[in-house]
Amino acid sequence: MNFETFFSSGPNGKQPYPYQVGLAETDWRETMVVPTGFGKTAAVLAAWLWKIARNDPQTPRRLVYCLPMRTLVEQTEDAARKWIDAAHMSLELEDVQLDILMGGCGKERRGLPKWMLNPALPGILIGTQDLLVSAALMRGYGISRYRWPVDFALLQNDALWIFDEVQLTGATLATSAQMEGFRREFKTGSNCHTLWMSATLDPSWLKTADFSPMDSYRPHDLSAADLARAEHLWTASKRLHVLDLASQGVGKKDGLKSYATAVAKAACKQARSGTCTIVFLNTVARAQAVYAALGNDSQERLLVHSRFRKADRDRLMKRLRDPVPAEGRIVIATQALEAGVDVTSAILITEIAPWSSLVQRFGRCNRYGECGTEGADVFWINLPDEDARPYESGDFAEARKNLATLSACGPADLAAIHPSAPPRGHVIRKRDFLDLFDTDPDLSGFDVDISLYVRDADDTDVRLFWRPVEGATPPEKAPAPSRDELCPAPIGGAKALIKRKGVKAWRWDALASVWYVVKEGDVFPGMVIWVDTASGGYDPKTGFVAGATGVVEVVPARGVEETSLDADPDAHTSTVRVSLARHGAHAHDQATRLAEALGLSESERGLIVEAARWHDLGKAHPAFVERTAAALTNGVQPPLAKWPSTKDEKPQKHSRKYFRHELASALGYLVNHGYGNDASLPAYLIAAHHGKVRMRLRALPKEPPPKDGRLFARGVWDGDLLPETCLGDFVVPETRLDLDLMQLGEGPCGPSWSARTQALLKQYGPFRLAWLEALVRIADWRASEAEEDAGHDDL
Repeated sequence: MNFETFFSSGPNGKQPYPYQVGLAETDWRETMVVPTGFGKTAAVLAAWLWKIARNDPQTPRRLVYCLPMRTLVEQTEDAARKWIDAAHMSLELEDVQLDILMGGCGKERRGLPKWMLNPALPGILIGTQDLLVSAALMRGYGISRYRWPVDFALLQNDALWIFDEVQLTGATLATSAQMEGFRREFKTGSNCHTLWMSATLDPSWLKTADFSPMDSYRPHDLSAADLARAEHLWTASKRLHVLDLASQGVGKKDGLKSYATAVAKAACKQARSGTCTIVFLNTVARAQAVYAALGNDSQERLLVHSRFRKADRDRLMKRLRDPVPAEGRIVIATQALEAGVDVTSAILITEIAPWSSLVQRFGRCNRYGECGTEGADVFWINLPDEDARPYESGDFAEARKNLATLSACGPADLAAIHPSAPPRGHVIRKRDFLDLFDTDPDLSGFDVDISLYVRDADDTDVRLFWRPVEGATPPEKAPAPSRDELCPAPIGGAKALIKRKGVKAWRWDALASVWYVVKEGDVFPGMVIWVDTASGGYDPKTGFVAGATGVVEVVPARGVEETSLDADPDAHTSTVRVSLARHGAHAHDQATRLAEALGLSESERGLIVEAARWHDLGKAHPAFVERTAAALTNGVQPPLAKWPSTKDEKPQKHSRKYFRHELASALGYLVNHGYGNDASLPAYLIAAHHGKVRMRLRALPKEPPPKDGRLFARGVWDGDLLPETCLGDFVVPETRLDLDLMQLGEGPCGPSWSARTQALLKQYGPFRLAWLEALVRIADWRASEAEEDAGHDDL
């Protein structure tokens, strides 16, 4: 089978354009410039699946599709599912995983998606830039800090990043270029590549301090053969007109009302029966006002923006895809409909916007050339610079200049206009990026704020969900919000809701495992907030409205397995007893299988297998053994690695409240290998296998010290003794632990822990070090999964 045959078996049933064939049959490029309506998404998905099926060595196992808006994610998800089905049927490609990273998505057991437990399998990850880029900076929004290194590793190794609609990505554009530059400098544990694409893209926008693009500017990547085949799209008639409306004062209440009424009247006047009319507004508030001003006209009315819950958004998108009724349809929209969404119109009205945004909006009119000789009409509304938000006051100058020269805005009419660079946000520098590898909070308990590298400063979201609350706080064991429940809201809007009298809202603190009341000053990007349904703030027809006062309807559960908000992939959740010796053997076996599946080098294989064998040595420590006392029945002898627990089990008091067995394991490894420099990497991988002991070694703020004044950290005390311990196929002799490594400088144990870890970061770079760290953790997770699946004690 050739690629053309595979592509035509896909969801649209059409032959590919020549540029789509070229993408599948040549090496991955750096940039792709294709006008709207020419199938960029299908080109990427089909090409990646085709190359994966052919075991192309230059194609990473994970396709990371990063998008600036949730609406684009959901449409891309639908396309990906259909292309995966086509690859299964036509190419016999099995086990392609698909995961959506927008928050609130269902996970497998232990809170982990299948692609994470099986990194050798091909997978498509589709998400918003908030979640994907924050995770790629090791500060993943909505993810336990202890899982940050694994997400970082799998997104920065063996991954093909696709940044689509780059003109809308804001600060992420520079961050994506810097990350590609860092990967090329520090090298990765497995092949990684980035492809940026849009209808308006100049590769020079990607130039940063650490990355220089190889591609040069060109208007588009379509060949003469592409244009000949799609002449009806390329020359589609879209007449351009100015819509003269009084637009002064639209930012004020009275001015907004009169402006919305005028826009609604214009839309009704221009609308054609049996066709769709789309009206683009630059803000959600103006879109909601125009929608209200339409009243109960005979035409179908739809309001589309990004501030809806998924269930309501799905309903709207389904109606958009339904045939237009005989009387016609008017769609009031914001940027949520601007790019990527497969919808068309005969009449389009838009507020002036940055030129790249206008080009995208023009692409939602006569998109398929369906208006024929009658053609379509596009009307644009000029706005004063003082009402430019969410854009900057100077962003409209280029658009006004270009619009003044045009009488039509089809693809052929726009091809000669060179796009200007979108605003550039903060640029993450090398030192800042390397500092993020340390996932410990600072001494004040705070983390580095990476939001300025992900979104523009005034373009940050939180996510809200509504449930009724009986009592002062939500229940501690409440399930995490599902994807259907979550509604994105701007920080300013969320603060306006929270400060209203009588509004009740809470956030979950995973470290303390408690709910805290959210106050106006507490809100930060990526936060998930529970709002009492009686507090209002949402309407299914208009979406998030901070001033809405009605009781919010609860989104019904869909019968999926519920995950607690404090779900930790490393939490003690075993249902069987497993001895330390048997678990060590299982982890050794899983590490070996994982290394073989990934084709690791002999040295890499040796490292992760060695770390997997030793990773739980610290569970022989008396402080850990005492925790297993209730499971030591019927002659069972310690040490145990796993033992049954129940959800209602009350925490027991222990002599070492903050004890971390992985620190004891790493110290024991170093003792038994003479503290040599060659032992530093295995010791680090052992210590980091829960994500809680990594770059620094220090006591916790509330950790009680030993009464005799000796060194202590994470429940381990200087001079602690580990008994002789079997780790599967070998026995570790009795070992005395030494915490001199905590102290700065060189001591009896050689370099300090911090000196060793910083040397490892310098030698291996952040990507390869995290890659090895993640593989050891995954081997441990898989060993635990296999033990649970066996369903019986293994002693």
